[in-house]
Amino acid sequence: MSRLRAYFDRSEVPKYGSVAVAGWLLSVEHWERFEENWREVLRSFGVSRLHMAEYETGHGEFRGWPPENKKVFMRRLIGVLRQAGPLGVSVGLFRSDFESVLSEAQRRIVSAYGLCAVHAIGGMMRWVKDKGSSEPTAFVFETGDVGAGQITSAIAKARRDNAEFDQHIDSLEFERKENAAWGLEAADFLAYETAKHLPRLVGLDPTSPRRSLLRLLKRTQHVSMHLRADLLRKEFPPVP
Repeated sequence: MSRLRAYFDRSEVPKYGSVAVAGWLLSVEHWERFEENWREVLRSFGVSRLHMAEYETGHGEFRGWPPENKKVFMRRLIGVLRQAGPLGVSVGLFRSDFESVLSEAQRRIVSAYGLCAVHAIGGMMRWVKDKGSSEPTAFVFETGDVGAGQITSAIAKARRDNAEFDQHIDSLEFERKENAAWGLEAADFLAYETAKHLPRLVGLDPTSPRRSLLRLLKRTQHVSMHLRADLLRKEFPPVP
């Protein structure tokens, strides 16, 4: 079994068409310590799990929380991530770019989510390789998600097409957040923030960058990639 494990999740902001896949990489031993500390924060605030959409909108277990409570809660969770010291990787794109660059035939082969997932895994692989390690990684995504099939297909194709990509994947697993997959909750946090940030990055959303994202990036290692239209054209040149 691999000593490295990465948890990924996906997010989207339909208003702007921003799509993101993001996750965190740690050793199995560090994930165990992370999970203990993460659970302790949740318990101390009387919630069973973190779901970013519910947290942001004040639904579910976060209903009625005053703003100060939410700030302190998020700072505590970011503190847990900072202490664990994972590598964060986030990849995002706009559906408008994806659909304008890729032909209909190409979009039948790879989806926006699948493409982001392959690039996110590739980013982690390069980081591990740059550290002088050849250790393969166990990658975990959320099961039951509408994008899970798209991600599975894209990764399977990348493994067939690229031997090195295949060699660095120890396993590809799917878990439910409800089954105490705390790493998926942390990935949900990063994916949500990434999808929210992309429209700000290109000026579609005029509001300032979210403080929670700035705080998170300041306190953790992070690699990000925006698959702009020009990058998509290089990867998917027009078919004559």
